[in-house]
Amino acid sequence: MANAESDGERTELAELARRLLDEVRAVRAEYAQLDAALGDIEHSAARARPHAGGGGDAARLVAVELVRAGHSRDDVETYLRRTFGIEADPALLDSVFTGEG
Repeated sequence: MANAESDGERTELAELARRLLDEVRAVRAEYAQLDAALGDIEHSAARARPHAGGGGDAARLVAVELVRAGHSRDDVETYLRRTFGIEADPALLDSVFTGEG
C-alpha cells in the first residue's frame, strides 16, 4: 500500500512538473513577444528622434513648432539640448527665427 501511495504521489508530482513547464513555456513566449514589441517601439522612436550633430529635419520641425508657440531662441536651444541631447545648429535657428526655414 505504501508503494501505491508513493506511485500516486510520483504521478501527481510529475503532472505538476509538466504543468509548471507548460507555464514556463507560455511565459517565455509572452516575454519574447513583448521583447519584440519593445524593440519595434525603440527602433521607431530612434528614427523619429532628431540626430545629434545639429540640425536635421526633425530638429527643424521641433524648432519651428516652438517658435510658433512663442518660445525664445534660448528656450528652443535649451529644449533641443535637454530633450534630444543635441546642440542646435546656429544656422538652423537663424533660419527658423527669420522665417526662412
